[in-house]
Amino acid sequence: MGRLLTPEQKARRAARDKVYYEAHKIDVLVRTRAYREAHRAELAAQQKSYRDAHRAELTAGRRAHYEAHRAEVVASRKSYRDAHRAEAVAQSKAYYEAHRAEIAAQRSAQRKGWSETYRAEALVRSKAYGRKHRNRRRAERKGCEIAPDVSAGTYARIMAGDPACTYCPAPATHVDHIWPFDLYGAETDANLVPACGSCNSGKKAKRLTEWEWARVQYGAAHSPKVAAELARLVAAH
Repeated sequence: MGRLLTPEQKARRAARDKVYYEAHKIDVLVRTRAYREAHRAELAAQQKSYRDAHRAELTAGRRAHYEAHRAEVVASRKSYRDAHRAEAVAQSKAYYEAHRAEIAAQRSAQRKGWSETYRAEALVRSKAYGRKHRNRRRAERKGCEIAPDVSAGTYARIMAGDPACTYCPAPATHVDHIWPFDLYGAETDANLVPACGSCNSGKKAKRLTEWEWARVQYGAAHSPKVAAELARLVAAH
């Protein structure tokens, strides 16, 4: 074990090292740079290992420093950007020129994705708007109750995410009125469920207790709305 230095000895050694560094600064920098170049991979691995082992600590330290020096950090960053604006523009331009085809492909894919997403959302809105207005006209003709909060958004929400049919595992393509329109069923959220074309056309104007019992049981097991209406009908009998 090495001999422990007194504070005075430590101070003298630090002063001596400083004098040596000032006298041999260029030499020290050259040797340091040469060592780093010769051991680049090893040093990078050590730094990565340290960062991985102390990630939370380093993140907390950076965050604490930023919070304590927010104005200073913001001013420093702005000053650097202003002082190196031309350099940054040149670097951006050089990168763009070197990766023009790649950037164009990325932007094209991004625009295509946005376009497809917008078309899909527009189709959902269009279908919901059509369902809402068709059913509202039917409800008005039959004198059914119409809830003021039932809108195209209500139909879009019911059909969001390509739901399965309430009465069977098939994909839903329609919105069914649990209590049928022809029996003065209401145009309310509680009376609307997603359904496939087969179930919607097969149920038609039937009450739940008048329809195929297997599909009704499936619907009651998968939809609180159907379960509530079925319980009401059974209690009424």
